Formats: sequence, C-alpha cells, structure tokens
Amino acid sequence: MHKSNRTSRGFYQQLAKLFYAVAATDGKVRPEEIEELKKIVKNEWLAIDNSFDEYGTDLVYYILITFDWLHENNWDIKQSIPEFKIYKKNHEELFTAAVNQLIFKTSSVIASAFAQRNKSELVFLSQLEVILNNNNQPLNK
Repeated sequence: MHKSNRTSRGFYQQLAKLFYAVAATDGKVRPEEIEELKKIVKNEWLAIDNSFDEYGTDLVYYILITFDWLHENNWDIKQSIPEFKIYKKNHEELFTAAVNQLIFKTSSVIASAFAQRNKSELVFLSQLEVILNNNNQPLNK
C-alpha cells in the first residue's frame, strides 16, 4: 500500500473499530476472538504493509493497539457500520480487491472464533459484505 503514515494509521484504526464491532456484536468480546485477530494480523496483515510510525512501530499493529483501547473502554459499536461505510467512500483507493477480501476474511475469522456465528454476527457480516462489494468484486468467504 502506498499511503502516508497518517493515512495508514487512520486506516488501521478504522479497521480496528470494525473488527472490534464484529467481536462485540454478540455483547461480549471473548479471548478466542482476540487470539484469532492477533494471529491474522501477524500472519496476513503484516504482509501487505511494511510502514512504520515515527516510533518504529509497524503501522499494522494499530489494529491491535486500537482494538485493545476500544475493548478496555467498552466502545459503543452502534455506529461502526455507518462510520466504516463513510470512511470507505472517502478513501476508496485504499480498498483494493485483496484488501477487501482480507477485511472480510478477518471479520469472518473473528465471528467464527467462539462457537458458530450467531444471528447478530451474520447480519453484521452481510452488511459488511455489501459495503465491501460495492464494485461487484467477489469476496472469498
């Protein structure tokens, strides 16, 4: 990805809000969901961006840093989908087919981390799929 550090940080913070909302949509963020997020960030997200902030922190880790902050502060997830939709519309260039697929994959992995997906998670994932698929690129589920 070619973008400024400020854009990268904001992008990953926005993704953290989205991933936190997936985890919290059933009312509780479980350790299994956090572990799956950590794994996919380390194994897949780090491979798409090698940018660092002014302190030497890999910008991708802002997903986890922000997720932890949201979790510690019981962030209200109600606006996550509308806010993500606006962010995506305003930063469409960041959302390549590969990035969209990884966003959806990450969200799906989080939703499936504890037992099976419940109704609220399925609704959330379908809303996310519509937003990500606005240019008719198929998402791998």
